[in-house]
Amino acid sequence: MYIQSMKASKKFSLLKTVSLFAFMLITAGCASAGRELIVSENSPIALALITANYDINWKDEEKTVASGTGKTLRRMMRVDPDWTVITKSEGIIDEIEQTIYNTLNGSPLISLAPKEDVLNSQAYNEAKTTPIRESREMVKPSGYRFVVSRDKDFRAKFANETGIQKTFYIALKLTKAMASGFGKNGKGLANVAMTMTIKDIQGKNLWNKTYEIRSLDRFKVTSGAYSEEELLALFPPMIKDICLDFLEDLEY
Repeated sequence: MYIQSMKASKKFSLLKTVSLFAFMLITAGCASAGRELIVSENSPIALALITANYDINWKDEEKTVASGTGKTLRRMMRVDPDWTVITKSEGIIDEIEQTIYNTLNGSPLISLAPKEDVLNSQAYNEAKTTPIRESREMVKPSGYRFVVSRDKDFRAKFANETGIQKTFYIALKLTKAMASGFGKNGKGLANVAMTMTIKDIQGKNLWNKTYEIRSLDRFKVTSGAYSEEELLALFPPMIKDICLDFLEDLEY
């Protein structure tokens, strides 16, 4: 099958969230019905928004403060400017978006509408957006707006304008964690939690699932500092891996 061949070179391990058995029984039918509507209709889906947290923090820890670094560490970071204790996801979000588009549109199971058709529509540009106080903690790819997924007026107007009746929202949580070592010295890894939601014109969820994954590749960490380039390079392949798991869910 298509997905099985694509996943032959898979480099990352997926951590599936285990739900209560009763909950799984209730939601299984809904998920199956949503999958059928997504796949069988074979109509374009509008990717309305991709968001990610602004700061890529250590998992389960508060925001890193650069002023807390010691003299030795600051000296080391001056010698190699790529080393850092703080990483922003704005440097990788556009590549993540391209990875999502390329992976999903490379499958016969789903068709994303051209980005320009979505972002240039009048309905999209008039849609309600997230309050500034909330959007400050998030980043989005170039050209997108922080549209509100609950905005039914947007979906109705957008469908009337473009004929596209399904909208896609993706929310990413990017973090880093220590894989081995002592304290913040040793080897680190990258984590991604990716929530994928597809809504119909009425706002009903045809698909709503969170995928979690951590990298098998590692990066060196010294006193909490690491190579920003090495960390950021881990995320796009992980996003592709999640997209393949999503497509596998649609296929079966």
